[in-house]
Amino acid sequence: MTRKLSLNQRIAFSLVDMFGLSIQEVSEILDVTPKAVKGLLYRARLNLESFFQGHCSFLDINNPCTCKEWIEFMNTRNSIRKMRQSLTVLNYKQNGYVQNTKTTQMILHYYHNIPDQRPSQKWFDGIILLVKKFYGIVSEPSLCLRLSIYYYETKNSRLQKGFFMDKGYLQHLVDTITDKDNLKKVKEEALKLSRSYSPDEYIQIASELYCSEYFQIQEIGVLLYGYASSMRPTALKFLSETVSTHPSWKVQEVLAMAFDIYCSTNGYKNSLPTIKEWLQDSRPNVRRAVSEGLRIWTNRDYFRENPQIAISLLSNLKADNSEYVRKSAGNALRDISKKFPTLIKEEISTWDVSDKKVAQVYKLAYRYIAEKSVDR
Repeated sequence: MTRKLSLNQRIAFSLVDMFGLSIQEVSEILDVTPKAVKGLLYRARLNLESFFQGHCSFLDINNPCTCKEWIEFMNTRNSIRKMRQSLTVLNYKQNGYVQNTKTTQMILHYYHNIPDQRPSQKWFDGIILLVKKFYGIVSEPSLCLRLSIYYYETKNSRLQKGFFMDKGYLQHLVDTITDKDNLKKVKEEALKLSRSYSPDEYIQIASELYCSEYFQIQEIGVLLYGYASSMRPTALKFLSETVSTHPSWKVQEVLAMAFDIYCSTNGYKNSLPTIKEWLQDSRPNVRRAVSEGLRIWTNRDYFRENPQIAISLLSNLKADNSEYVRKSAGNALRDISKKFPTLIKEEISTWDVSDKKVAQVYKLAYRYIAEKSVDR
């Protein structure tokens, strides 16, 4: 019967009453005011009620239409054609219907509990095409619609009431990754989202995820900012100015990963100005994001071919005021010493180890070389 509603009434009713979107979300999809959506929803409900109250045995046992009879009826093509001819559009005003609260609740219960059935991908594509055609959309479908479909496919079942758009997707994440610290799932989810949406879209998604109370969900947002950062300077700025102030060391570890995503996407050589800028930043977590994020530095093609550049950049942190940063730099230099021991020895031989800060980094950087010397 929803097909007998006007198109906008059908969209409003389906998205709000069947799939659980908010009035505000539907107003954005339809590009109308929230007040207009409320009007569409009001008329849609009245139109459905005016039909069901005199036909459906679910509302009144004395009504002629039962689910069993309807199934048999639907199997008869001639009857379907007759029904289509007799009902062009639902209009509650024609029979003077007045709203009944109990009837409204029963009908909405019916639509909320329609048995699960997953449409085909062809169905999804058709819906998107129709919406785009009707509204003259030449770009990709809205973020709202696409995020809904993404969640639908993730669950591999029909969307349930209350599981739609950002609310449903966030709940899905709460249910699947917040029971323990699972970095693998965090990385998989972020990569999947980055491949499904444009940078502007997944920045929007990232901002929502970063506001979560769960650090695992926040981490997905941080990685998404990393994927967007080479294309959107605002994302890189958010990482350095906002994420770096996060109190959780686990989120800071993911910040380092996000910075490496930026460098990998942008190219390590092209990223040198940003690497140097971050290494000179006043915030320790920003400096550490570089030294830790690019480990093992010489596993990256550019630094494998130019190890002296990596060593020079890391050596600038040898007297850093933050022990947190110094340990990261020392460990990163130790990593490099496994392939380039001579270069490391040449560098650290020039250091003033009377400085306790420098001595700490020296000890870490030289550890692997010292151990190998003992073994011999």
